Amino acid sequence: MVNWIRLRDTAVVHTADGGETLLLGPSHRASLGTLTPVQQAVLKQLADGDCDSEALLADAVAQGAARGLREAYGLLARLRLGDWLCVTLAYDGRPLLTICPSGVPAGSDDRCASDIVADALTGVAGDVSETLVLSRFAVLRRHADGPLLESPLSRFGVHLHEPALLEVLGELARPRPTTDLPVPAALGPDAVAAAVRALVAGGFVVAAGSAEDTDPAMLQWSPHELWFHARSRQGRHDAPWGATYWARGRFDPLPARRAPAATTPALALPVPDLFAATAHEPGLTEIMEARRSLRRHDDAAPLRLAQLGEFLYRTARTRRTWALDGVELADRPYPSGGALHELEVYPVVGLVAGLASGLYRYDGQAHQLEQVAGGIPPVRQLLSRAAGSAAMTAPPQVLFVITARFGRVMWKYESMAYALILKNVGALMAAMYNVATAMGLAPCALGGGDADLFGRATGLDYLTESSVGEFVLGSAAPTVTTGAHQGRE
Repeated sequence: MVNWIRLRDTAVVHTADGGETLLLGPSHRASLGTLTPVQQAVLKQLADGDCDSEALLADAVAQGAARGLREAYGLLARLRLGDWLCVTLAYDGRPLLTICPSGVPAGSDDRCASDIVADALTGVAGDVSETLVLSRFAVLRRHADGPLLESPLSRFGVHLHEPALLEVLGELARPRPTTDLPVPAALGPDAVAAAVRALVAGGFVVAAGSAEDTDPAMLQWSPHELWFHARSRQGRHDAPWGATYWARGRFDPLPARRAPAATTPALALPVPDLFAATAHEPGLTEIMEARRSLRRHDDAAPLRLAQLGEFLYRTARTRRTWALDGVELADRPYPSGGALHELEVYPVVGLVAGLASGLYRYDGQAHQLEQVAGGIPPVRQLLSRAAGSAAMTAPPQVLFVITARFGRVMWKYESMAYALILKNVGALMAAMYNVATAMGLAPCALGGGDADLFGRATGLDYLTESSVGEFVLGSAAPTVTTGAHQGRE
């Protein structure tokens, strides 16, 4: 059983003008200084692909004798400690799996990919019991090199080259004694044992009854939430991150204004006089101190169309648009990452004086409502589910469904795009709370909603534009007032 090594997939070798050699990654870099000819040859072989480590050192000896060997060892040690190497575990000349580091390099006390494979070869797999199980945070997905095993708890990814290892993983979905591990016909017991030890050392296979199932700090995380937390921030992956403009030259960016529906007449909303409307309102500090989630609406004196229009104008209208580097940007009353303003607001109207019940889209650039659907069953279900989510005794007067035109953000950003969208939702909801409180209305943000139900009501494509937030609004019940006359509910 041997192992091969290569530079990690995302490493780029760059030689500066002064001869300094740099290793560049998506979120980190390292200086190797000025390399000798032997070291340059070693680095080139590692960058070109898998190398037999023994053959690599033999080449170094051939080029520089004992000194060449020392130079090669020195470079490999720096690459290993800096976690710049992927290491392949092979058996009978066939690769079983490759351990690749991801994210920022390891600290001085952390183990690198070479350590993990060394453990697998020597039979050291860490402190485990006799019963093993696949980590509940492990994720298997498709990759250009075949199946890729990842985990938000691991600094490594494991490329599975041997299909028979998938059978082993399937058996480890339930706790299995180490003496009863399956041995596929394509593999021998030694190969299976070494592969499993590597998975244990990498954190993908754990002891049954480990901290994953007993530690409150780990039990509180569902796999998809921890995965999202790790992948949308830097540090635990080396996928492209941030404003990479990956789609430039491949797709056109979406315009700032969503195209109105050609078949639906729009309802123009009155434009409020902001200075007159806010002249007698309390100050910002009083508004923020008075803000509450209010769930009782006064259906005897419901929200008026003019109030709905003023609320939307003050929170979600588009004040201006402009172009920068071929992308149309926008300005609204609340902040948005990259000034992209991908969010759309759909009022689902249950009871508003002067407006028919149904589902509308707010066109913030023209300050108008476009009816999307009438009181069809999915629309009524949106209102009833919102009432249940907010623990209301009656359907809300208005449910605002907040959607995202994903392409507006995802055209520019990678890895962090969806997290950025959710932050923008929070900024909009904060503005909605403050404006509703200032107007003396009853606001309440909801913790979630049904994106598929909203899709049935609107006919929107789930991957193109889908709901990402919900907010309820109505006139305040007589026993509950807001703003300067705040009562509590």
